Amino acid sequence: MEQKKYKTICYLAGAGIGLLVGLASVALIDAVMGARFGDIHDTSFDAGDIILVLFDVVVCGLLIGYGAYRQFFGGKYENVLLKIAKYDSSSKILSITKRAPELSELIYVREYIFTDLSYNDPTLVYTGATVGGVTTGGFHVEGGDYDQKLSRSGKYQLVYKDPISKTESVINGIKLPQLLISSAAGDYKISKYLDGDMIVPFSKEKMNDAFAKLARDSVASGNMAMAFSAAQRANIDKLLTQDECSSIKQWLCRTY
Repeated sequence: MEQKKYKTICYLAGAGIGLLVGLASVALIDAVMGARFGDIHDTSFDAGDIILVLFDVVVCGLLIGYGAYRQFFGGKYENVLLKIAKYDSSSKILSITKRAPELSELIYVREYIFTDLSYNDPTLVYTGATVGGVTTGGFHVEGGDYDQKLSRSGKYQLVYKDPISKTESVINGIKLPQLLISSAAGDYKISKYLDGDMIVPFSKEKMNDAFAKLARDSVASGNMAMAFSAAQRANIDKLLTQDECSSIKQWLCRTY
């Protein structure tokens, strides 16, 4: 992509400057040491000189390269991206002005990871002891809580990566300009996700009834943790496969 090309050019230029700096440093050191110690100092190019040159190449390549990219290309490229697409964090809608390869820097395919809760049944545990007819301790309840773990769903979402903050947010819809609507409607892979002027990256399958009922019952009983977990599972059927998400991204990043 263009952004990677700009970065590569800047880092290579920085490394080139580092090479010159390293060689100049070696020559200067040898000249100073030779003038001070005469023939005692060996002015040949040895292992220490190589290490110094490589160090300058790496350090200058990273520092100068990154600085040059930020100065000459970084801000300009980010502004170009922001003109092509604008993300609304409240509605989670991405509005684009055209299809472009640069959108691959903004749109990513991510697997949906959800929080899975499992209920631990309460059990009565006896912790007392009887010694010489005298009983100490008693009973207490263990369990009655939830174990929480992150689980892979096997389904995927499109996410927007902000070019400045680098934060990622779920895309609930991609708003198209008028000129792209007919093109989207004519593509059999994309048309099934088209709703008016919006690509909605979700399946038209209805929410899983069993988990939807569990979510409602959990809310009614005040068990908000279980309600949250059940609601996540209820929505999994509406998510897309990795290939389906990738086909939407590819269509958006093509210019034909």
